[in-house]
Amino acid sequence: MSAASTKIPLDYKAYDGWNAIRGTVLSDDGHYAAYALVPQDGDPTLIVHDFATGADRKEPRGMDPIFSADGRYVVYTLRASNADIHKAQREHKKPDEQPKNGIGIVDLAGGTSTLIGRVKSFKLPPDAGSDTLAYQLESPLPSPSPSAAPALSPSPSASPDELHKKDVGTTLILRDLPSAAETTVKDVTAYAISRDGAYVAYAQQSKDGTLDAVRVRVSNGGVTSDALRGPGHYKNLTFAPKRNLLAFVSDVATYALPAPHYALYQSDLTGDPGNARTRLLVDATTAGFAGAPPSENGTLRYTKDGARMFFGTAPAPPPVPSGTPDPVLVDVWNW
Repeated sequence: MSAASTKIPLDYKAYDGWNAIRGTVLSDDGHYAAYALVPQDGDPTLIVHDFATGADRKEPRGMDPIFSADGRYVVYTLRASNADIHKAQREHKKPDEQPKNGIGIVDLAGGTSTLIGRVKSFKLPPDAGSDTLAYQLESPLPSPSPSAAPALSPSPSASPDELHKKDVGTTLILRDLPSAAETTVKDVTAYAISRDGAYVAYAQQSKDGTLDAVRVRVSNGGVTSDALRGPGHYKNLTFAPKRNLLAFVSDVATYALPAPHYALYQSDLTGDPGNARTRLLVDATTAGFAGAPPSENGTLRYTKDGARMFFGTAPAPPPVPSGTPDPVLVDVWNW
């Protein structure tokens, strides 16, 4: 029998196990490299390679690694188990009941690893200066209520009001990596961390508007101040590089109107850390922006020196006529 006739043909069982390298990053000091081995079907494995010793550290289900600025820590996405994901799909679980990702924190100096479940996102300061890690949790799992009455369909006469609809915030955790001490902030809808980690900004929101604000916390000492407060939405929090400036958009000035629109604000954090000085930069009354004020769907971006800013604009939304029924939900299908 020839050698060729004994070869086993390749099928999906073989190539499902082939690994691809994803998310390769180097630590700033050049001591480590990290990447994920991702199979076609299965759980990824995070590899942290030590160039000095040649050793590889493996973290199951790890991917999308980020090194801290000093190279001591690597934080990564802890992907939900592939088996759990398939099981939830077979059981037609609701989105809130689907398996969620978490994060892993590896202390490369101490050799310890910490796993945290149900994390929506995380951010590390890219520049040296702070060991603060910010991460936002997913919404809590819904409580089972078998005896609860079925929800009633909305009245056809109810008027939709997407412009005043509030987002559902979740818990933000601010963690000091060396000490593992954590600060918890509730009802957060957006957050950002400055490049040096000196400041963390976050937007909070509540249904009655009493909590609505953008707040800035100083990492060293924990002093917190309101950059802007009042019922409304606060989005696109963005820190400037090389300057203690924070930009964001909000409809706080027009939220009480039938058709609120957004404006662009900037907070100067220089000086007293407990007193963020915020001023309006652009709104619908600014020359040249009457028909297209700043948009919450645009991306705020500072130039590298922090001297200029780019933002998106869009036509101000018209008010919804009274008595407008809820839009009909339609599934559009095509082959």
